Amino acid sequence: MKQAIVKIILLIAVLVVVAPADAVPNLQIYIPGASYDEATETWIINSLEYDLWVVGANQDIFDVKAAFAAPVDEDGSVAVTWKQGTTTWAGYLDDGNTVSRGPGSYEVLSEGPGGGDTTTDSYFFEDNGTPVMGDGGSVPRHGVFPTSYYEYYIGDFGTDQTVQNYFPGEFGDTASGEIKQFHIVVSGYTWVDIVAYDHVVKSNAKIHSVFSPFSHDGGGGVPIPEPMSLVLMGTGLVAGATVMRKRVR
Repeated sequence: MKQAIVKIILLIAVLVVVAPADAVPNLQIYIPGASYDEATETWIINSLEYDLWVVGANQDIFDVKAAFAAPVDEDGSVAVTWKQGTTTWAGYLDDGNTVSRGPGSYEVLSEGPGGGDTTTDSYFFEDNGTPVMGDGGSVPRHGVFPTSYYEYYIGDFGTDQTVQNYFPGEFGDTASGEIKQFHIVVSGYTWVDIVAYDHVVKSNAKIHSVFSPFSHDGGGGVPIPEPMSLVLMGTGLVAGATVMRKRVR
């Protein structure tokens, strides 16, 4: 696998209700082992492989998914290995099979024939669209969606662990929550954007969606990557030094 500099623009998770500055966000994405550049507000890591942490805090969060967005005109894959956390559910196919994932589980998220839509028990691929959250609303576009994306089911998050705010300068703020860890290997794409999302249920039983938003609001579009760079922006925009291949329809 080719090596490249990975730059990860800081994720600032602000969810549902604005929380105090010292609070732990309800949902975060974190990349351990990366260094933080104060001048550019950028995480830097020297590999196309990385560990991804999805961190829930403060309350139970249900049916959490990670969407791996990718360019519409490229072919590639995302390999996911579970390192910490578990999930058991009925699966996207709803075919009577139970889907269970835990430490050591491995699967490659790949496109359908000819780059078209495809659905498996644990994920689906949409050629050009925007993920939908538990309350029926769409994930904010933020210059990325609509595009090709994989929706990968991670499952519920509880409050049995102690988690923290991973924003530099705010380490040490803690809350009850849960961490699920994954090893990610991206192949074939010049960028992949990762956003985690879904919902909590309030006391009135109304569903409120939560998500790890982009650190830059839309309007500017997806930044063009520098040569030999891999950029993870906001919730995880990955841009890399791979050759774009026009998809054959």
